[in-house]
Amino acid sequence: MYKGKMKRLVSIGVTVVVGATIVINPLAYCSAAPDTKSTDAAPCAAVASSPKQVKDASRNTAIVVNVQTTLPTDYDLWGSGFREGFAAVYSYSEDSNNYFGTITYIDKNGHEIMSVEQADEPGCIECGGEGLPEFSEGLVRASKDDKWGYYDTSGNLVIPHKFGYAGNFKDGLAPVYDGDWFSETGKWCYIDKTGKIVITTDYDWVGEFSEGLAVISVRNADSEKYGYIDVNGNVVISPKYTYAESFSEGLAAVLNGDWCTASWGFIDKTDKVVVPFRYGAVNAFSDGLAAVTLGVDWDDWDFGYVDNKGNVAIPLTLDYAPNSFSDNLFEAPRFSEGLVALVEGEWGNRSVRYVDKTGRTVLAFNSYDDAREFSDGLSAVRNSATGKWGYIDKAGNTIVSFRYLCAGEFSDGLAIVASGDWDSLSWSVLAISAD
Repeated sequence: MYKGKMKRLVSIGVTVVVGATIVINPLAYCSAAPDTKSTDAAPCAAVASSPKQVKDASRNTAIVVNVQTTLPTDYDLWGSGFREGFAAVYSYSEDSNNYFGTITYIDKNGHEIMSVEQADEPGCIECGGEGLPEFSEGLVRASKDDKWGYYDTSGNLVIPHKFGYAGNFKDGLAPVYDGDWFSETGKWCYIDKTGKIVITTDYDWVGEFSEGLAVISVRNADSEKYGYIDVNGNVVISPKYTYAESFSEGLAAVLNGDWCTASWGFIDKTDKVVVPFRYGAVNAFSDGLAAVTLGVDWDDWDFGYVDNKGNVAIPLTLDYAPNSFSDNLFEAPRFSEGLVALVEGEWGNRSVRYVDKTGRTVLAFNSYDDAREFSDGLSAVRNSATGKWGYIDKAGNTIVSFRYLCAGEFSDGLAIVASGDWDSLSWSVLAISAD
């Protein structure tokens, strides 16, 4: 989320762009913090050839990771990982004149349940296609001939391709554009899982539900304002904000004021201001904290974290270095499982440290130059000497040796990884088992 006017874009295929605004995903894989001198808590020069079993005190069990299955080699990208037991992978068309690729959905054993041809190349962070549609509440959206519909987990088309746009199901409802997307002759609506329109609106845009509320916008000749409705279509917070994000952990980031002087804060579901409007950019709450900065661009994005009472939990002194894929958006690393991974320094001379909610450094490594957030007790980290990824636990122990070109976050106890070389990737699914 950032302070500045957003461009009007058109969405085709998997690009996550809705109406006149960009739906910003506040997740981030990489950021930067003040340059500090750190020592390796777990040197990774010696690489084991098999998974390592160690005791993780935070889980009170031993984490064991094994290769669960090997995937076909004709995949080019993966999505955000496993969601509801399924993962999306993407294959480019072999025809250079064909701009269509194929999204395939695999189960936990690597079995393909369905494939759909999809227009537009998905967004890419390393090997991960963040824009790939994922299963949500048992259904996944897909487009065909510029019309969107939904498939179930058996690969059956359960809602026909008939909408100009379709979002994910949340709270039993999904936002759809009922009409031709390009001519803008339809209406934004919400459907249930049978495809029946249950809420028809006159809003200029509607978002997916989150925690019982959805963002809506009303546009006039010279401005656009955002508010929230409930699952019955009732206005809960009137459209008055310059921009608004979905609720997360009971709070939502909203932009208040004119574009030139607007600032970000957080409100609760009664429209009470919990975090004051004083920030140039913010990220959504995660694990009880939200990243905030007073700056408005890359030059002054020193950031810190606030809690859900509006208190500054970690001072705004962390030095933000944007990920090269961040597209000028403020995407600071988020807390997960009580820790946040901070990547410090300039490209070519980076290090990693993990900080708790008090700002105390609990792990620090000179031998890593990138890191993912903790998930299922593990964090993917990259060895700066080899450029290969592995996984560590919260004690800093190497659980999976550094041999992967790409490594996703664990979800549902599973993670997708790739080895080999960039011209011929070998894909596998890693699985956690606890003894």
